[in-house]
This record gives sequence, structure tokens and C-alpha cells, in this order.
Amino acid sequence: MPLRSTQALQLFSKHAFKQPRPSEDYRELSIDVVKQLGGLPLALQVVGGSLYRRELEFWEDKLDLLRSNSDNSLLKALRVSYEALDELEKKIFLYIALCFNGVNMDRVRKVLDLFFVSSRRRVLPTRPSIIALMEKCMISLSNTNRLWVHDLLQDMAEDIICDGKDEKPWKRLMLWDFEDINHVFSSNVGDEAIEVESIFLDISKGNELNITPDIFRKMPNLKLLKYTNSSIKQSRTRMIDGLDYLPTLRYLRWDAYNLKSLPTQFCMTSLVELNLSHSSIETAWNGTQDLANLRILNLTSCNHLTEFPDLSKATNLETLKLSHCDNFVEIPESSLRPLNKLVHLKLSDCKKLRNLPNNINFKSLRFLHLDGCSSLEEFPFISETVEKLLLNKTTIQYVPPSIERLSRLKELRLSGCKRLMNLPDNIKNLTSLTDLGLANCPNVTSFPEVGTNIQWLNLNRTSIEAVPSTIGDKSELRYLNMSGCDKLVNLPRTLRKLAQLMYLYLRGCINVTSSPELAGTKTMKALDLHGTSITDQLVNSKSEEPPRCEVPVIRRFFMKQVREHIKKRKSNRG
Repeated sequence: MPLRSTQALQLFSKHAFKQPRPSEDYRELSIDVVKQLGGLPLALQVVGGSLYRRELEFWEDKLDLLRSNSDNSLLKALRVSYEALDELEKKIFLYIALCFNGVNMDRVRKVLDLFFVSSRRRVLPTRPSIIALMEKCMISLSNTNRLWVHDLLQDMAEDIICDGKDEKPWKRLMLWDFEDINHVFSSNVGDEAIEVESIFLDISKGNELNITPDIFRKMPNLKLLKYTNSSIKQSRTRMIDGLDYLPTLRYLRWDAYNLKSLPTQFCMTSLVELNLSHSSIETAWNGTQDLANLRILNLTSCNHLTEFPDLSKATNLETLKLSHCDNFVEIPESSLRPLNKLVHLKLSDCKKLRNLPNNINFKSLRFLHLDGCSSLEEFPFISETVEKLLLNKTTIQYVPPSIERLSRLKELRLSGCKRLMNLPDNIKNLTSLTDLGLANCPNVTSFPEVGTNIQWLNLNRTSIEAVPSTIGDKSELRYLNMSGCDKLVNLPRTLRKLAQLMYLYLRGCINVTSSPELAGTKTMKALDLHGTSITDQLVNSKSEEPPRCEVPVIRRFFMKQVREHIKKRKSNRG
């Protein structure tokens, strides 16, 4: 694994100064060099040794080379580290460096497990090799289980793929540059075989890619095909005379795919992940396909899709995304019943969907998204395994007492359900429930009888008139939002028992006349009393975004920057 900052500086200093700490005059430069090397032990040793007894000007020049990734001695040393790998480790490293950098490890492993077979045609599991690559510091694993490859090693991987094949891109293992891909697709390579195993390209920024139908017949080794289109405004691939054939792929992502169906000659037996989001398909595939290896199916925003895909043989499917598919009215029971390994089911904003099939007991389902399904009138009868249930902006009127079955439910969202009535009293028996959202539900008049483990309550713009004294028993409550509850009267004194409460919003509660009694204002991060009738301001209003909102935003911003960095590097390759 890459070393932490302190350990990295110590190792670097051992080789650059023959002591555990850098000399004072070189301290800042040493820290800059170590940052550029990303904690890679071999790089720290090689670069540190090259700087031993060198003057400051030499150090500054070396740092400039590192910043521009032009240090040949370092790249040679890293190449030695690569050559020491066995053949399987080499290929897995190249795939992670160039195809799956920043992707969840389990997701990568499930795709790559079908990439490699032994001489006896047996699948070679990739987990041991991935762990070996971590131990050899060729890849690293983040706290969120994502695989990462350092920029220097990624540059090396690009050089390895292109080495000796600059003029013959069809001889490479992978293609990622638009000009190279367009060259292979549009030129006649004669009798030479196209040896490419993987094609991945962001086509949103390049020119339109012309694809002739027969080109894929010349790619018997193709296993991964990934056309991402971050703009999703229109398809940037043009297929002359359609497409009637695809090789036996393991991974297919084709954003804004502009045909009505996948090719009739496409064997999906080995397919692990299929993503055709924002595409023009009307029927995903014809008939019943052998989908035993399929783990992820993403047909988000396929607005022309009128027929639910036949998933009767997708017995290992774990994630099914069909959000924003406007033409689904119902889902056949026969397609969902076999999905005993399904964990994520996302049907958000399927506005014509009326209900889910009854008595479908998914044994593994944990996340169900039905928010924005505005035709959904009945609370779904779902598995007891569900942990997160989103039903915002549906037309559900009642939550049945049978909700008590959902003993693992942690998050329940019903905000924007205009017809929703009060929740049943036995909601308090959901001991795992920590997050409940009922915002903008005008027919909710009673404070929900939630259990003592509740942490987040969003009840703004409801018709609740009173908060019960039992609120003091909710010792884990941190966030309470009742803004816009214009019928609400003063909060009970038991509110002061809530030692964990940090966010309290009462904005616009015109009938609240007394300041709420709190455990302590110093621990409060947000207290919004604007628009109330409080005259005895014993505490000052202050506002701060709750971490629940804050952290995901920061994380999404960070991940977006990382993805943009990776895309930029890929677009500059070649």
C-alpha cells in the first residue's frame, strides 16, 4: 500500500539524506517531491537516491520533471517493478490502471473474473492478483473500497500498451484515443487481425464516430466496450446500416445508444454489466437470454422502452436501474420473481408505474427507490430485508400497519406525498429506523410515533399541531425540521432532554410564541426561529448546514473532480 505522509518522508529521507529526516534547507522541497510521488515506496527510493548530495538547483529541476511526468529514470524503475509481475498480474494491473481506475473493487473483480481463463478454460479468479498488486504498491484501495492507480503508474501503463505499436493501433490490447479508434474503425487493415480486447472512449467531446457493422466481426477478442457520453445531449456514434452483431462481451456501456434494440447476434452469456442509459431502445433484447453472469443492468432514462426486459434467467442480478423510464405501466411478475440476489432496485420517476407485483419477496433487496412514481397509489408489499425505501412524490394515501415487518428499515422517505395521511402508531416498533422524511405532506396532522433510535426527522410544511412530550425519549435525535408548520404551537419542555440535538428548524411557525428549551445552545449548529412569534429570544438564531447534507455534497464534489481529472488525462493521451 502507498505509505502515509510521515512514513513516505522518512523513507525518502533515508535515501536522499541517509537519515530519517530531511535537512532543514531541503525540507520544503522534500515535502513537495514526496507529494508528487504519491507514497510509492519504489519511487521514493529511486528518486531519493538520485538526489543524494545534489545541490538545490538539481532538486528544483528534478521536481519540475516529476510535475511533468518526464523523469525517465523513475519511469524505468517503475517499469522494472511491472516486469517483476506474473502475466496475470500484468494484465489485471493494465485493466485497473486504464479501464477501472477509481471504481469499486467488488465491481471490478466481478467483471475481470470472466476476462481470464486457464489453458483448461477454467475461470481464473482475480482477487488474489488484486491483493498481490496492492502488496506490491502497484494499486491502492481507498476507504470507500475503490481501486486507485497513481498518475505515474497510469502513464507507465499507457506506454506499455502503445510500446512498439504506435503505427498499428489494432495490435494493441486497449484503445482509448478517438483518433486511434476512428482509424481502426474506418481503415482497411487487410488480413491483419484486430487484437483489441477493450475499447473505452468519452465521445461527448470528440467528433462523431462512424461505425460500420462488420467491424465488430473482426474483433473476436473484444471483451469490453465502453462509450461514455457525459453530455447526454445526443448520440455521437453513427452506425451505417445499423448493427447486427457484437462479440461475446463481458462489459458493455453505450450511453445514448441510438438503435431500437441490441443486435440479434449478440451472445450475452458472459455479460457482467450492461449500461444503455439515455438510449433509444424500445426492446432491450429479443426473447429469453442466458444472463446468468449479469450483475448490473442500467437502463436509466430509456424513454422509448415500452417492454420490460425479460430477466427470468438473470438469477445473479444485483443492481437494476430503470429510473426515468416513462412508458412502464406495470412490471411482469415473471421478470422479478427469479431475482433473489437483487440488492438495488431503482425505479425513480417512472411516472406511469402503478404498482409492483404482489408477493415478490426479494431475499436480498436492501435499497428500493420509487420516488417520483406519481401514479403509485399503494404502499408496496416488499421484503423484510429493505433498509432504504424512497417513496417521495407518490400518490400513496396510507402506510399500512404491516410496515412493522420491515425490521431492518433505516431510512423511509415520503416527502411530497400530498395525499398521505398520518402514519400508523406501530411505526415506533421499527427500531432500526433512523431517518424519516414527511416534508410537504399537508394531510399529516399528528407527530409520528417513531422509535427511540430516530436521528433525522424532516416534518416541514405538514399540518402537525403539537409535538408530544415523548419527544424527550428520542435520545439519538440530532435533526428536527418543522419549518412551515403554521399550526404548530410551542414545543414541550422535554425537548431539553435531547442532548444530541444539533439542528432545529422552526422557520415560519407563526404560532410558536416561546423559545424552545434546549439542552445547551453551545452544541447547537443550527437554530432557525425566523418567522415565529417568539418575543423572548433567550437564544440567538444561527444557521449551519447539517453534516448529513454537507458531507455527501463534499464527497460528490471531490469524486467529480477526480473523474474529471481522469477524463482529462485520457483525452490528452497519445
